[in-house]
Amino acid sequence: MELEKSQDRITARGRTGSVERTRRSPQSGGGAKASRACMTHGLALGAALLSMAALAGCDAGPGDSVERASRNAPAQVSEEGGRVALVIGNAAYKSSAIGRLENPVRDAESVAKQLKAAGFAVELERDLREDAFHGALKAFKEDSRRAATAAFYYAGHGMEQKGVNYLIPVDMKGPNDLHDAVELDEVIEAMQSRRNLVFLDACRTPPGRARGPSALRGGLAAVALETMDDILISYAAAPKKPALDGDAGGNSPYAAALAAHLATPGQRLADLLMEVRNTVQAATDGEQRPWQSGSLGVPFYFVPGDPMVDPPPPPPPPPVPGLGGTEAGSRPSRPVPGSSWSSPLGMEFVWIPAGQFVMGSPENEKGRDDDEVQHEVRISRGYWLGRYEVTQGEWEAVMGWNPSHFTGCGATCPVESVSWDDVQSFIRKLNSRPGYRYRLPAEAEWEYAARAGTTGARYGELDSIAWHKDNSGNTTHPVGQKRANRWGLHDMLGNVTEWTGDRYGKYPAGTVTDREGTSTSSYRVHRGWAGFSAGHRLRLASRGRYLPSLRANGLGFRLVRTE
Repeated sequence: MELEKSQDRITARGRTGSVERTRRSPQSGGGAKASRACMTHGLALGAALLSMAALAGCDAGPGDSVERASRNAPAQVSEEGGRVALVIGNAAYKSSAIGRLENPVRDAESVAKQLKAAGFAVELERDLREDAFHGALKAFKEDSRRAATAAFYYAGHGMEQKGVNYLIPVDMKGPNDLHDAVELDEVIEAMQSRRNLVFLDACRTPPGRARGPSALRGGLAAVALETMDDILISYAAAPKKPALDGDAGGNSPYAAALAAHLATPGQRLADLLMEVRNTVQAATDGEQRPWQSGSLGVPFYFVPGDPMVDPPPPPPPPPVPGLGGTEAGSRPSRPVPGSSWSSPLGMEFVWIPAGQFVMGSPENEKGRDDDEVQHEVRISRGYWLGRYEVTQGEWEAVMGWNPSHFTGCGATCPVESVSWDDVQSFIRKLNSRPGYRYRLPAEAEWEYAARAGTTGARYGELDSIAWHKDNSGNTTHPVGQKRANRWGLHDMLGNVTEWTGDRYGKYPAGTVTDREGTSTSSYRVHRGWAGFSAGHRLRLASRGRYLPSLRANGLGFRLVRTE
């Protein structure tokens, strides 16, 4: 079964828990791993991480007499206006319908300790009742107005109902008593600083219900902020995925990793979050993967190095034999293959070195098509390619709506049902933000990266590397579940087929450099094929073409970051 053509027009779906936000000046008015935290791509966790990122550093003053620093300048620990944080751990829930928790208070204490060491004035609260919760947020709002940066961390129960996210005080009687809960919007409105970070380690299923249904209906829902340049959102786990509470008497994997990496000097926020994610994945055998969205627009450090500026780049690596790189006698200047970088939105990119390869397939390759004539291609410049296909959560964070057919798959699943023209709109909006620029890969760049040095039909056994017709259940799956290729790229075959930037045409004869498609065809090339495609399609040389206006189930993309 090939890609199913969709006749539906793409319309903007309603935004769950959407919050309209405008930037304000600092003085404007206004035993075993039994417990689990159900963490969705919700604002709560995202907002909490965002608040902490802002606290990591922001050059802004409390009044008009203080000149704000450039948005392109790195944030310092000693920024005028200071740093404030509200840290809450709720564990001693009164209602048996909700259930007591093991580790939130210890989690909050661990994070608060590291924030204090990083120069934050921290208000630590434990086991808050409803009235005290509202009171703490009211005081925090006043504190954040006078601060350069503000951070909010919450560990405890959370829930979503009818598109509204709630954090749960310890005296809430049951999941239906929403008048006793605290809306997450109230937390976001309390974030009055120029830079805001929110970390949410919620919601958690009580001990003994780790694998069963939660009385709080599974956790927080996605929230789209109208502006994302002053807030960063971090989640303890991928959207709509559970987060472990950790061993009794300890910390959750997310809180332990966050507290540990907050103390690293000279580490930019984006790199810190990547280390947190890697640490949590290793501690949970890949079961839990932290997630993030939003952007602060400038480099931030919880603990700057000395001097307090971006650290110098690492020394250039030697050329990689057989994989291209620098010419003989020249000084290499790029990262090694497989080096990674994360964007403020949380998209992870892998360094692909310059080199030369044979594009296309040999005539005896099973399933080969006539348009796969082999020819040599030289890639003269290295580039950063997305480790994963762009996800539904990432699309929604930029565009504010989700066009995907397989929405039940979740925010960590690849976005699909997007036309080539839709992707260009996404790229334009993404490129309007401060920072690097992005584009679709050329067809040659796609195949070169997918091969990662291999000359065969695939970079591994089909079932181990790809979702396809015989193992996908005719639906998409979260990115990164199948084995990566040699350079750390996942899902280059299967799951969704991926748009490239090139027009479709016949391959040229002879060796070409930085090959691009024909300039005359109306069709655009897609590569990799979808998870409900037959196995003979899922080959590294296999090509597809569609009109740029086509939207089809299972049609997605990944991005290149330009220098």
